[in-house]
Amino acid sequence: MHINVSHILASELGEQASFDITGENPEIPDLELTQPITGIATAVRLEGGLQLEGQVHLVFGLECQRCLDPYQHKADLEIGGFFSIKPAEDEWPISARGEINLTPLVREEALINIPIQQLCAKDCQGLCGECGNKLEDGHKHQLQENIHKPRIKKG
Repeated sequence: MHINVSHILASELGEQASFDITGENPEIPDLELTQPITGIATAVRLEGGLQLEGQVHLVFGLECQRCLDPYQHKADLEIGGFFSIKPAEDEWPISARGEINLTPLVREEALINIPIQQLCAKDCQGLCGECGNKLEDGHKHQLQENIHKPRIKKG
């Protein structure tokens, strides 16, 4: 997800430019994108670089913690940061060609927005502890009585 910002870097302080993000499908470590990324970003020329703010929409795959089925998680993320040709520790780099790479910024924001409780549906019932099948409406598991009776050793 590279954006050429050389034209705004050559402009006066305070100038801004907007960039549409459409059909982006970058390799993002730790995330399995299931649809292209879309969004919009605005960069403002400041002393020493650019301040970028934007919104992106991602859809990525997760695994339900109850039933273990894969599902798609939709996330609308606010992204932002300062980009500089000579970045400090808390800044993002601008390449010598005048490009910024949004992938690390999007990855960072996406990872901190992964839900703590990953569920395919709020009412997911999970798996049966006895047979391992998915607990769905009408799931009946016939227990054999002798399996659950405590065994008493004599002697």
